[in-house]
Amino acid sequence: MKNVLERIIVRDDNQFEIKYTYPLQPEKETTKYFVEMFLFLPQGLNINNKTYGKKKFYRDSTNYIRFKTPAFSLPEIIAGKANPLYKTTIALKELIEAPETKEHRENYDYHLKMFSSILKSALRDEEKRLENIIEPEELNTAIKRMVVTLSQILTLFRELRNVNGFFTLESRWKTLFALSDEYNSIIAEFHLFKLLDFLGNVPEAERHSDVCADVRELINLEVSHRSSAGYPSIVRDRSDNETFLYRARTLKKIMGSILFLHTQNYSDGRIAKQFMLSLAAGLAMSLAMIFLLVGQKVFGNIALWLVISTVIGYIIRDRTKESSRALFSNWIEKYFFDYKTIIMDNLNRKIGECRSSISFLEPSAVPQDIVKIRNRDILAELAGSGLDEEIIYSRKQINLNNAECSKIWTDFRVEGINDIVRVNLDEIMSKMDKPERELYFLDGEKCAKTDSISVYHLNMILRYGMDKESETRKIRLILNSNGIRRIVETII
Repeated sequence: MKNVLERIIVRDDNQFEIKYTYPLQPEKETTKYFVEMFLFLPQGLNINNKTYGKKKFYRDSTNYIRFKTPAFSLPEIIAGKANPLYKTTIALKELIEAPETKEHRENYDYHLKMFSSILKSALRDEEKRLENIIEPEELNTAIKRMVVTLSQILTLFRELRNVNGFFTLESRWKTLFALSDEYNSIIAEFHLFKLLDFLGNVPEAERHSDVCADVRELINLEVSHRSSAGYPSIVRDRSDNETFLYRARTLKKIMGSILFLHTQNYSDGRIAKQFMLSLAAGLAMSLAMIFLLVGQKVFGNIALWLVISTVIGYIIRDRTKESSRALFSNWIEKYFFDYKTIIMDNLNRKIGECRSSISFLEPSAVPQDIVKIRNRDILAELAGSGLDEEIIYSRKQINLNNAECSKIWTDFRVEGINDIVRVNLDEIMSKMDKPERELYFLDGEKCAKTDSISVYHLNMILRYGMDKESETRKIRLILNSNGIRRIVETII
């Protein structure tokens, strides 16, 4: 269950991102996951079901569904005959031998993109592993090994240009190789810089001066390589670096496209909703007719009574219809979702579906275990109890066909599906007060002023799992009208 929620991060000043990973269960035909989010908002922000409805929430949310990148460590990318580099080499040689074959073209495209995606994921995991090493000498040794391995990977990949017949390929396939090479260089440089930044902030940073020199040397080699190859993705001082950012973003999209899945959205429970609305109208009309018939039997065909009973019958019909609609709508919202998303592979084969909905909850409708987590300490309880908060409730149900998912890739194992949710808080932050405040303090015997920053705390509780297994996490978003300052996870 620990694999379901992989991370929650600040994406930019206005957005945070939640990345769920749903592992496949090969021993089962299907697997069902659920995800719930409770977001507690201060009532003073005036964000409620009247000012911020479903359409606005879906407008401010972006959802991507893709396969989890196959897991390889950096050494495993070039170790053994089943490694990604070997498979890419075979795909290249097959294309050279029969460039007109559609299968070979698709296989070459697929393996180049998969190689770059695996390298990106392996670098991210290696960076996390290194940052968890505490002992300085052990860290130095691990970084030296990482730099040597990464250099070998990049060199061996570039040597594929020396495969006999490479330069006889169509321009399209040589260009795709160059784009993959450029992207590999960019992501290598990015993670090397992050490693340098990390080493500069650890205790006794001077003990890592030698490995920092190794990291800088590899960065310089990558910059020189991109420059000599004619790649325009070079970061320059006193420049807006527009070209670099555009190419990095575009190449990430191109290389990652091999992992993304197709989706089609439908309204969930359409037939049930139409049936319930028709039932409400029928019930209202039936009550009105019963009233008219009873009145006619009691008073006969008296003209005045006919007029009065017709008016009263219309009122009964109208109010009954509206009340029934509200009642049935609440029932539908409880048992059905807003949308059903069909998840398909590149050949439009259905591999699963996702149902999702969003609503505002009354405080009395929040489960008691969620309330206890929200009010874990006395300050939180006093600040967020009663009517002082609006509660946005989001839920998902994900059904995966394990057998169909396992058929997607023939030479890499599908380990799971990533569900990436990005939430934009512009609308919420626009309701916040100005963050700048002046505070007073004593400077000796004088009264002095100093600047301060005012923030809001938005509490978010996530509950997710499968079957009867579940995990719960409490996240605090600390932000103001200038943007998200940080995300803090609270121990529960």
